[in-house]
Amino acid sequence: MRRSVPIILLILSVAGASIAAFYIWSHQSGNDIGYCTQAPGSPGPTACETAYSLGWLSIPLIGRVHLSWIALAFFSLQAFLALIYIHDESRRILNTVIALYAIGIVLIPYLAYMQLEELSSICLYCASMYVVIILALITGLYERRSRGPVPVH
Repeated sequence: MRRSVPIILLILSVAGASIAAFYIWSHQSGNDIGYCTQAPGSPGPTACETAYSLGWLSIPLIGRVHLSWIALAFFSLQAFLALIYIHDESRRILNTVIALYAIGIVLIPYLAYMQLEELSSICLYCASMYVVIILALITGLYERRSRGPVPVH
């Protein structure tokens, strides 16, 4: 089982990158499939377009970047790190993967709040990325625990 854990990390990273890429494609091609649902009893919009419109960030020296592009870069980096970890099983790489997913976990409550309180809708693209982040963090922590303590030299 332990040997399959790095593969699971890679699969989850590729899944997250695929979801982000599909979200970007659906908006840029005008094929908004509309995987947003309205919160019960809320009169707000149900289309993902509203959620998409709030996802812009201003980054110094770069300009305006949408969260979906950041998610694509995040999951692509995680896939790259998972490939490296599969090859050499470095604790440093594993700890980097875990730390990055932990940062993702910290952002989930804020992003979920924005969807529910500000938009009165739930973006299923976003929610599926939250699930990937949570599962990947749990998988990474399991891998670290199963490797045992760091050997003392």
